[in-house]
Amino acid sequence: MTPGQAASAAQSARRLAALPRTPAGVVAGTVGAAQARVAAAALRDLPADAAAGLDDLVANSAAGTDPVGLRRALDDYAHRVCADSLAERERRAREHRRLSLSRTADGAVTIDGRLDPVGGETVLSALAALAAPAGGADRRLPEQRNADALVALAGRALDSGDLPEVGGQRPHVTVVVGLENLKRADGAPPAALDRFGAVSGEAARRLACDAAVTRVVTAGASQVLDAGRATRVVSVAQRRALAVRDGGCVGCRAPVAWCDAHHVVHWADGGATDVENLVLLCSGCHGAVHERGRRVSRGPDGRWALRPPGSDLGRAPPHPR
Repeated sequence: MTPGQAASAAQSARRLAALPRTPAGVVAGTVGAAQARVAAAALRDLPADAAAGLDDLVANSAAGTDPVGLRRALDDYAHRVCADSLAERERRAREHRRLSLSRTADGAVTIDGRLDPVGGETVLSALAALAAPAGGADRRLPEQRNADALVALAGRALDSGDLPEVGGQRPHVTVVVGLENLKRADGAPPAALDRFGAVSGEAARRLACDAAVTRVVTAGASQVLDAGRATRVVSVAQRRALAVRDGGCVGCRAPVAWCDAHHVVHWADGGATDVENLVLLCSGCHGAVHERGRRVSRGPDGRWALRPPGSDLGRAPPHPR
């Protein structure tokens, strides 16, 4: 155990001294260890004279319920005997709220956090609409759908332009990439995100498909010779035209609001930024094209579709929104 885990276990054991039937049930196998921890935590904010009733409730109902169900039953009991106990628990949870993001050694980003009940409910409610399975063929785990929904929610907030300005400009994802990287030149240095460092050239190309691009010409690593104005690659009028023509992601049919405009022939390779060279792709399908070998092609009916590499026809897999 870590020191924190050991301290928590010792604290639970001390509280269980006031609930004699509960640890006896653990020994007898009628109360699970997780249920005992739930009981110990519930006792924290209750007056001493409520301990016996809580102990009886656990001993009599644990065998027929899981820890989540027991938690609900104990919350109901706590509110009936001491309504202030739940308020105190919520105050403590809010006081200890936190959220941190860090990059792991293998290049992933971990999110670790703790929210009060109302804050957690708010976040899950916002994620729920974006985390639903995308049809019967969606093989993502629930945890993966939640992760995709969180990214999509943040992307929508950035795209809306309603977030407060930071340093005099709207918040946005920044990636620095050399032209040789966009052109897939051998030996080119990686692109770099503002906060989390190196990303692949294909990730940079995907971001550059539908973004505001600022040209900066340098001599060597530090001397800036020229810095142009930020130019929007795909215009608002073009996005509207794509919405009418494609009706959403051409790969998985995700709604227009979830889509980026993708250059069939990337502008770094000389592709034009016009409607005939653009299609709508959700973030998952967009990543499948740039990073997993999928390709966009036009069928005999003139409609664009996402196809597996090396095949004429193919069904697009479900993708995160």
